[in-house]
Amino acid sequence: MKNRFVKVRLLFILVISLLLSSFAYSGGLDNANYIKIASFNIQIFGQNKIKNSEVMKIISKIVKRYDLVAIQEVRSREENIIPALLNYVNDANTKYDYVISKRLGRTGSKEQYAFVYNTKTVHLIPNSSFVVKDTKDVFEREPFVASFKSGNFDFTIVDNHIKPADVEAELKHLKAVIDNIYDSSSEKDVIVVGDMNADGSYFNENKLAIIFPEWRQMIGNTEDTTVGTANNTYDRMMTRDTTAKVEYTGKSEAFRWDSEYGVTNYVLIKKVSDHYPVYAEFRIDLADDD
Repeated sequence: MKNRFVKVRLLFILVISLLLSSFAYSGGLDNANYIKIASFNIQIFGQNKIKNSEVMKIISKIVKRYDLVAIQEVRSREENIIPALLNYVNDANTKYDYVISKRLGRTGSKEQYAFVYNTKTVHLIPNSSFVVKDTKDVFEREPFVASFKSGNFDFTIVDNHIKPADVEAELKHLKAVIDNIYDSSSEKDVIVVGDMNADGSYFNENKLAIIFPEWRQMIGNTEDTTVGTANNTYDRMMTRDTTAKVEYTGKSEAFRWDSEYGVTNYVLIKKVSDHYPVYAEFRIDLADDD
């Protein structure tokens, strides 16, 4: 009788295990079915920041949560900022790489964009990165574009840092730019990210839906992406409705790393950045649709 009870119990455990495995394979639990893409304005990411090991450990911990991170506000004449970050990120089991723009801006205080990505899950399409040509000089910092592939999901990502004083003009020009990228390429999965300063005193965020009617806002107007007492959605992620209905899982938010990591020292928090990273998840196990 006892042996029979043991056999029934083992059979029950086996059935439950198989059901859980099946659920995981269907996308319910298996991380291999999706990737996380993030956007992070790392405020004045320059020499002072990379010399602060406490700050760099936090930034690297944040980066390692994601398969790809679009970074804004790399600010240094030297080319050692992202390599310094990867020295903290990479180890025996982790290999991130990066592609970076040239220095951009009209003044002496120029910035670079960078895409940092996990080489195990994301692959850069060779020769795909470029800075948008801005012959009319509308942008303070022209958007940076690159294409990647992860599993069955290939996509183009457009990184931006919109000038606070010219938000509406730059956003309208950005709309023309991303529509052109979408229309002129066979790749229809286009993801637009960055610090767009599209809120607060700079911009009426309700106009976003008017300027970008065909683009799904993955970071909604109620999401606070800033550190401090203000409640503003400066950092944005959007994609065309076609991608939003298929690859986008519906999960996206600002990552409040200070709460997650138990950091209460406000001075330290501000040394990391005055922005929280934002991210969205995308399916990579579906048939390629473009």
